[in-house]
Amino acid sequence: MMASRVAWLVFFVLCSSRLASAQSASCPIDAKRIELTGLGEACAETRSDVCESCVCFLAEAILDAGYDFASLDLNACALENISVLLANGATIAGFLRVYACPQRRPNCLSPPTPTPTPMMGLESPPTSVSPPTPPIPTEWLRGGSNTNGSGVYLEAFGAIDPTNETVAGDSGSKAQIAFGAGLGSAIALFILCGVLYHRYRMFVAPKLRMKYAHLLNPCQYPLSLELRNCTCGNLEKLILQDINFCVRNGQLVGILGPSGCGKTTLLNAIVHGDMVTKGSVTICGEKVDVKRHRIAFVPQKNGLIHHLSVFETIYFAARLRLPWFFDDVKERTNRVIHELGLENVADAYIGATLSGGELRRTCIAAELICDPEILILDEPASGLDAHAAQNVFSTLRNLARDKEKAVVVSVHQPSRRILMNFDVVLLLGPTGRMLWNGSPHDLDDILSHIGMEPPLGVSTAEWLLDIACEKEVQFLEKVTAYEKLRSTSKTCETIVRPNLMIPARETVNASSIITQFHLLTWRSCITAFRDRRVLISHWIIPILIGILLGALTQASDDLEGFQNRMGAVFFLLTFFALSAMTFIDIINVERPVIVQQIRSQYYHQEVYFISKLLSDWFLLRVCPTVLSVSAFYFLMGLRDSFSAFMTFLGLVLLFVFVQSSTCAVMAFSSKSTAAATLANTVVLLTTAVFAGYLINIKRLPTGSGWVAFFSPFFYAWGGCLASEMKGGPYLFNAVFGSSSVEVPVSGQTYLNVIGVEFDDVERNFIGIVLLLLGLIVIGLITLRFRVKFAQRE
Repeated sequence: MMASRVAWLVFFVLCSSRLASAQSASCPIDAKRIELTGLGEACAETRSDVCESCVCFLAEAILDAGYDFASLDLNACALENISVLLANGATIAGFLRVYACPQRRPNCLSPPTPTPTPMMGLESPPTSVSPPTPPIPTEWLRGGSNTNGSGVYLEAFGAIDPTNETVAGDSGSKAQIAFGAGLGSAIALFILCGVLYHRYRMFVAPKLRMKYAHLLNPCQYPLSLELRNCTCGNLEKLILQDINFCVRNGQLVGILGPSGCGKTTLLNAIVHGDMVTKGSVTICGEKVDVKRHRIAFVPQKNGLIHHLSVFETIYFAARLRLPWFFDDVKERTNRVIHELGLENVADAYIGATLSGGELRRTCIAAELICDPEILILDEPASGLDAHAAQNVFSTLRNLARDKEKAVVVSVHQPSRRILMNFDVVLLLGPTGRMLWNGSPHDLDDILSHIGMEPPLGVSTAEWLLDIACEKEVQFLEKVTAYEKLRSTSKTCETIVRPNLMIPARETVNASSIITQFHLLTWRSCITAFRDRRVLISHWIIPILIGILLGALTQASDDLEGFQNRMGAVFFLLTFFALSAMTFIDIINVERPVIVQQIRSQYYHQEVYFISKLLSDWFLLRVCPTVLSVSAFYFLMGLRDSFSAFMTFLGLVLLFVFVQSSTCAVMAFSSKSTAAATLANTVVLLTTAVFAGYLINIKRLPTGSGWVAFFSPFFYAWGGCLASEMKGGPYLFNAVFGSSSVEVPVSGQTYLNVIGVEFDDVERNFIGIVLLLLGLIVIGLITLRFRVKFAQRE
């Protein structure tokens, strides 16, 4: 059974080699005109004289058919008619016997020696006569120059034209020169554009500073933030109901209430307009959208990037949020650090030695750097001890009074000392209704008047929370009656500044796209270089894998070498695909910060995505991949050609870029690193199946082959092998019974088994580039949705 499989495998090699033949001419022989009766007997493997009988029979049959061998493309004739020979009684075993025959001319084809004819009875001396030598079929059947007995009807299947190799080498050299010239021109053009752009910015910066200086001056005019009948909720729940209150600059306002009452929802409604179903939120009579660049928001969680110092964090925020033409960024940064008492920790790294209070003040400094009119903070004392909490609220109190800022803060359970720092307190009930709005200094009198004094030993803030949770309706009724009695009003007159309002089209609230890209790339580089364990592992491990894999596998020019090529390339690609999944964790660590900064208009989400992707590619992927592939390629002994190496390297790099982009899409699609990793693993294994290595693409069920065109493995693995196997010739070595068979074939013969063509290289390059662009677009869309629905998380 095994011998039968080997025979048919050899037959497949012989027949499929037609696609790899360097010959392109057709054979003019009509097989129907050749009499092949008795071929099976003449070429029977059991005959002792099979070498003579088989070759002579075929030669005589072709000569009898009247064909002139001098005008025939003998290789093409062999390719087109071998199936006819097999159909007329010949066997694979018989041809293998002929293939193994010693190289000599059969007696039936030897030309006779001419006998000289006497003239006029005279003996003439013998003369050497060179009779015309008829075309010898053996050259077609067996190839007279081969010393190991291999027939040309077998050699033709793996023939490679040396002339074509020379032409290919010349074209390769020209292509390298053209590529180098194009790359050099592109670099020179890029540098020239950069210089011209820098000179242009230096020219226009002073004029822009004078034009827009008023935008960044401290607030010197009355301001009002007003909510009128504001109701917030979603399809499932009504969170806030008919909220009415007003904040002016110079005031510190505290929002107090039990957990789940809607404090954070109220702050998000002010800052982003999230979940507002009814009512309005205005600043000086304008919608918040128009003046959002004048609002700074500090979320409950610290929105800070690790591995940056305090100074770098604030400086980074300043460069992003201030217009690019302002040249006093460092002075502003140092001033804010001094105002918030962060001088002693200015050079300390985030996440290293900073205390909770210092982290909160760093967050506040990063928002104050652009000198906003309104500062919103969500539970800034959360997780802090009493002393640190008091320092934070004292800082906020000074900002409101000294800097004329409108500061709105949500608090959960403040001490009486902290409560007295507020100018206005807004008390929310569990149902989202506003129970009371007024000065905390009036609380004791109001509670005493309505008969709800706090018990002995219970602070006023704690008692307010108890009332809100247990006596909400009773407290609301009594407070409403008390306010009617005193005829107090909790609304303020809307302040409109028509002469000082800045049209939306003149708003300059952020840096340019180029500046954003530069700063985001700089931040990614800084964090990557300071996280040395990640950087070293991403560089060292791929190089070791490339060296180990190249040393273990040898690219010999036979069947075993082809198996090594297939397996080693597939393993290398799989390793790079798995190592790219570290990008998921890198993104998820900073994703909450990124979403918050994008919503606060630090930078555009498209700029962040592209800069993050490029920094990951060039810091953690490109150089390790180049070094790993170089070690693997030359240690394994792959095709010795610069163009082949660059093709191999280019396909692997594009494959790595695709895998990195896929990980970015998964990271932004899921909040959980575990879920994103699992989803990416499923996608990776699915696409690996359709590479062509684990299963044969040609044997896929009908209607499922299209999936391969969405597999980066399909493009990279097939393209690398197609480029590598353009060399040759290769030996198809197999064992048939007790005989060892070596058939010289071209690389295309091997590629036919896995369904790959030489011409697939260009197609695969185009396919994997299109796949990469598609993933980048999907990633941008995913990030947009993540930012848009961030309030639901």
